[in-house]
Amino acid sequence: MMIKEVILHAGVYKTGTSSIQDTLYHNCELLKDAGFLYIKDWNRNQSMAIKNIVAENPYDHPLSILNQINTPEKLSAYNNYNIEKMLLAMNNSQCHTLIISAEIMFHLSEKELLKLKSFFVHTLGDISFKVIIFTRNHIAYAPSMIQEFTIRENPNMLDAINGFTIKYKDIHKSITRVFDNIIFIEFEEASRKGLVKYFLNLLNVPDSFLPGINIFRSNEARCGEVIELITYINDQEPQYFKSELKKNKNREIGDVNPLFPIKGTKFDIPYELKMEFLAATKNDALYLKELTGIDYTNNVIEPYTYTLAYTRETIDGFINAFPKLSYDIQSIFLDFFKNKYRDTGNEAFKRLFDEDSTPYKMHLFAKEFGEITGNAGYEHEWKERIWSQRYKQPDCVQIFTNYSNGYSHENCYTYPIEGSDLVIIDLEFNLSKNITEFRIDPSKYSSVILLKEILVNNRKDNCILKSSNNDDRVGDAFFFLSDDPQLYYTTNETVASIHLEMYVDSGTYPFYYFANRMGNGMRLPRNEIFEKTKKIEELLAAKRALDHEIEENRQRIIGKDRRIEELMAIEQSLNHSLEEHKRITEDLNLKQAAFEQEINDSAVQSGQIFSSLTWKWTSKLNALSFKFLPLNSKRRNFVKKLLKKMRFLNGHQRW
Repeated sequence: MMIKEVILHAGVYKTGTSSIQDTLYHNCELLKDAGFLYIKDWNRNQSMAIKNIVAENPYDHPLSILNQINTPEKLSAYNNYNIEKMLLAMNNSQCHTLIISAEIMFHLSEKELLKLKSFFVHTLGDISFKVIIFTRNHIAYAPSMIQEFTIRENPNMLDAINGFTIKYKDIHKSITRVFDNIIFIEFEEASRKGLVKYFLNLLNVPDSFLPGINIFRSNEARCGEVIELITYINDQEPQYFKSELKKNKNREIGDVNPLFPIKGTKFDIPYELKMEFLAATKNDALYLKELTGIDYTNNVIEPYTYTLAYTRETIDGFINAFPKLSYDIQSIFLDFFKNKYRDTGNEAFKRLFDEDSTPYKMHLFAKEFGEITGNAGYEHEWKERIWSQRYKQPDCVQIFTNYSNGYSHENCYTYPIEGSDLVIIDLEFNLSKNITEFRIDPSKYSSVILLKEILVNNRKDNCILKSSNNDDRVGDAFFFLSDDPQLYYTTNETVASIHLEMYVDSGTYPFYYFANRMGNGMRLPRNEIFEKTKKIEELLAAKRALDHEIEENRQRIIGKDRRIEELMAIEQSLNHSLEEHKRITEDLNLKQAAFEQEINDSAVQSGQIFSSLTWKWTSKLNALSFKFLPLNSKRRNFVKKLLKKMRFLNGHQRW
């Protein structure tokens, strides 16, 4: 690493910071050759990267809320990614100066500024710091700042006035406690000399590089009529809910941008508020004059009446912008101008909300289409435009590359297209960027896309369609009913080149899709398309019901199969038990037979012994009866009968 100096461009807001940042961002390669590093991976405005690295409470910042960096895990992953990209950019360059442009820095506390300084010292070692701050007249700053924050985040104008009063004294005191080399530049003087070139001269960019730098001018002022409408929109649907640190699901970043080009009354704040602002900033202007010599103390404000004209040109601008708004913003738009007509009685406002007005019919059409297709409402990103104006709208193909930090406009290549001609695009990339994913936005509007050929590194099989928001597909033809069609691709190797050929029909009225899919080559009238669309929806509903019934039957069959398996398992268990019972029975029978045989053997043996003894005694008894008892006497006959009954004589002696 060769970084020896860090230049901190700390704003303030509305002093040309967007123009400076756009110029640094889009000329970063040329500046790198001159020895100045601007970290492109930190995006154009580096406020979010700086805020999340050093903030005491990063979760309450609007950018964190809108990008849903709302947990320690997400914050850690975001910071680690940015630090890794910073170190990678430094290691791949021979730059001596690092430029950081983040107007959030003038809002940082002293503790956060110390943490920022420590971060760079710890990362880069022995370095010097230069802080550049542009100042602007408090009175000119007020309306410019208020309109910017009314658009970007604040719910209404009064909150913007109360929350963003510039105080150079506080800025100076907090920064000088941390940094030594601080330069205050008068914005008005720098603008007269060419703001961006003036800034590049402050950086000491060599004169030989200046002619090759493309100067950008950004953040044009918005007219008062637009700011009034946006204030009403923010009041009805805030961009986010700060108390809950939660993004509003009905809003999206940039959803009011189609209103910006509208021409009308130059935005200002009422005379009374401006005088209050002047009184509140008087002491701060004196402090700045004593500190830097920049004099904002001689402000003279002549009384004036601030009135919004709402000319025909302005109302035409609103009508032209209406189809580019989201469905939810369109609803608020109609309510706003209905209220304007009720309050003022100005008949011109009827062109913006009346039932015969173009915006009302367009909004009604979007609603009818949504009821049929389910695409109404911002959550489905339905932004229906009136079909007769489609061919008049500029269109383009955009290719986004993913450098592991998601898709953003900083990594986008744009190619204007017209009509339905064949689009051929060739891109080459630096292999060090390690691109393995890219996204193709073939149009800004609902369209039919015929993909003829896509090659990555000159090979057809080297990329895979990962996902798409198409509503239908037939071969290489993609049908998109809603705006902002997208095709996401992933590759098997690092992308070095992309070759794309495709036909884009972005002028087709979305309902033609239904007619064409039914094989009817003619573009049908709207009522016929509605009828056929409803019929298709009925068939689709019947198909869904049939699919549901099939699924239920399948689940029943699965249930029965499981029951059969359970019964078979029970049967198997019973068979096993019966076999075991049979074996035990046979074993018991064998043991019983052996036992009975043993008993019989014992009985026979006992009988033989008993028979032998009986024989002896009966023989003696018989002998005695012969000897002592007379023949045929009663006693002798009794003994004879007794011996006979005993049956032990067994025929050996018979009387």
